[in-house]
Amino acid sequence: MLVYPAYIWQNTKGKICVAILLSIILLNAYDGFFVITGLPRPRTTNFDNTIEKERFELGKTIKNAYDIPTYVVSWESDGRERFLYSNPADTVASLKYNDTEKYFTELKEDLDSLKAISGRCRFKTNKRFFNQMYSLKKTILYVYETKAYKDSPVFEQKVVMVDSMVIDRIFYREFNKEVKEMNDKLLVQEIREAEQFSKVTSVNNLGALWHPVLFICSFYTNKEIGSL
Repeated sequence: MLVYPAYIWQNTKGKICVAILLSIILLNAYDGFFVITGLPRPRTTNFDNTIEKERFELGKTIKNAYDIPTYVVSWESDGRERFLYSNPADTVASLKYNDTEKYFTELKEDLDSLKAISGRCRFKTNKRFFNQMYSLKKTILYVYETKAYKDSPVFEQKVVMVDSMVIDRIFYREFNKEVKEMNDKLLVQEIREAEQFSKVTSVNNLGALWHPVLFICSFYTNKEIGSL
């Protein structure tokens, strides 16, 4: 777009170079106008991550995307059970949801939502992603309702003592190893797809050759300029 018109309309190498340089100067003057005034600059949507955008919009109805029960805490004296929850970004599982029934009620709502979401996906990548999330939540619900977590080995035990007498024992078990692996795999998949898109669109950085004003401003203001 910069070179070919100059080549067509000019008849010497010197004039061609001047025409190209003038085009770049005018283009950056146009960019500078929006930088100085702060007005939104027209941009192309050709390089938008439409797959990620669709996933984000459709996933808004999901209440607990990556939060899963990770450990089960049970008391020997009265059979009480509490769940510790985490997601792949957490370093420590915690009692995020005091109301166990509420969490699993929301999980059932997520299952209903995921059925509808999968059917509305335009992209196979997102349909596969939401189907995998549906399988994950279905497995969580199965483990909870069948109490399959009781078969998990105790990895830690605490003794509660009063006046040198054991009055209770607290047991810690993993909720389900398969559930955690499925959850981690789901997030890794999402991160990998975002990285692939970033690598593919990195060629867009060549725009610095004819949009230096925007790239210099983005460097000093630490703001993304978008697709050029």
